[in-house]
Amino acid sequence: MAFGGERFLMWKSGTWTGQQAACRFYITILAVLVLVMHPDPAPQR
Repeated sequence: MAFGGERFLMWKSGTWTGQQAACRFYITILAVLVLVMHPDPAPQR
């Protein structure tokens, strides 16, 4: 829903390009992927 709203605002506005919002979105996704893909430390015996 939020993505659709930002896309509509980009389409209607002549000055707002949405680059800042897109950058925030991709940085957040990248951070989540890094955290998910990071291996857990080996358990100590």
